[in-house]
Amino acid sequence: MPKDQLDQMKKQVAESMVGQELILQAAQKEGIESSDDKIKEELAGIKEGYEDEKKFEAALEQSDMTMEDLEKEIAKNIQYTTYIDQEIEVDEVTEEEMKEYYDQAKEQGTSEEMPAYEDVKPQIKKGLEDEQKSKKTQELVEKLKKDADVKINI
Repeated sequence: MPKDQLDQMKKQVAESMVGQELILQAAQKEGIESSDDKIKEELAGIKEGYEDEKKFEAALEQSDMTMEDLEKEIAKNIQYTTYIDQEIEVDEVTEEEMKEYYDQAKEQGTSEEMPAYEDVKPQIKKGLEDEQKSKKTQELVEKLKKDADVKINI
């Protein structure tokens, strides 16, 4: 990979990590915590993705994580998402916006036949909401950066 691309990637990763940390700090400042029950619930959901306990433990070991590490990460994720959900309001996606997105995708489509609008409408709505949430999250991170003393050295 060329050095300039590698430097750009490092900068993006650092910016992302700073954003996540600022949101976590803001969540903690707001008193948002992760309950043991919620952590256990999330952990159970993760474990469901594995055939059995042994495969889960093997994946954990392969990731070089302990159960305690995973539980801490889950707790942080709960704080992060709770804060984002609390702070960011997603505007209602209109029928017109969904149709416009569908029509653009259809125009730019490949040779594959596009599914009917009604069949993909829920996915389009979720995608547009997620896009809006992502944009507003980035705006929130920029606001938090202005109020923080952040210096990134790469």
